[in-house]
Amino acid sequence: MAPLALLPVLLLAVALVWLRMRYRSLWPSIFLHLLWNGVIVAVAVLALGK
Repeated sequence: MAPLALLPVLLLAVALVWLRMRYRSLWPSIFLHLLWNGVIVAVAVLALGK
């Protein structure tokens, strides 16, 4: 796996940690993770649907 392919995951991890520290709650991080997974599934479905 190319190191550049891990960049989006690294950015997600940084955002999740920032949200956790900023709001002192896991819920914003959970919501962002939910959105992330939804986008990934939507892209995969659209890509495989062609």
